[in-house]
Amino acid sequence: MLRTLPAWQALAEHAQSLRPTHLRELFAGNPARFDHFSLRHGKLLLDFSKQRVTEETLARLRQLAQELRLDAWTARLRAGEAINHTEGRAVRHMDLRAGDSAPPEVKAVLSRMAAFCDAIHSGTWRGYSGDCITDVVNLGIGGSDLGPRMVVQALSAQHQLDIKVHFVSNLDGADLARPRGRDSLANHLR
Repeated sequence: MLRTLPAWQALAEHAQSLRPTHLRELFAGNPARFDHFSLRHGKLLLDFSKQRVTEETLARLRQLAQELRLDAWTARLRAGEAINHTEGRAVRHMDLRAGDSAPPEVKAVLSRMAAFCDAIHSGTWRGYSGDCITDVVNLGIGGSDLGPRMVVQALSAQHQLDIKVHFVSNLDGADLARPRGRDSLANHLR
């Protein structure tokens, strides 16, 4: 459906017309390009100046957002409506970062997660054998793989050295058997 919208088609044509344009041309045509195509939010810098983006690109993106009724969907998301159609529930990602204003059920889940992590890190929560947890295996594809993988990488400075994290990101058992050094993940976890 998305690709049939007039705004999407206009944006795709526009992108195609920009494809041969080199960034040097865009910077030469607009010496203040960085100022026009970047923004800061706190310590976060979003810099679009080094992409093939023009004022026309932004206008076409705004048109696409209008055709998709992005404002209405955003309002429904913020209101807690069940917009996750596959699971029939609200999307609560923003509530995870709401701090003291988070809904009680979100605070309860975050508290349980913190207690679980503390128990694993301290060694009080143990595996089925009674041994401390030494390995965590994430089984997931797409966002179920990439999100946790990104978090592990982003928080690597706080990594528990005695706990190894592994990712299996497809349905093929070969990913478990693939040699990692001399041992496969499957052998390592036995």
